Amino acid sequence: MNRAAQEANSRQAVVECTCKRGGSFAAWKYGTSLSNVKRWCKRYDGIRQSLAAR
Repeated sequence: MNRAAQEANSRQAVVECTCKRGGSFAAWKYGTSLSNVKRWCKRYDGIRQSLAAR
């Protein structure tokens, strides 16, 4: 698995955590900024490839 796929997997985990517990919790748990979490949630359309680096 290449790096882009690994990043997409981790971003998908953040998005799923956001749906369950909220954005602030997900940002804290995964060590990223809330603005990144919001951006990923907005971009996510149900498939992992939508979260891959552009």
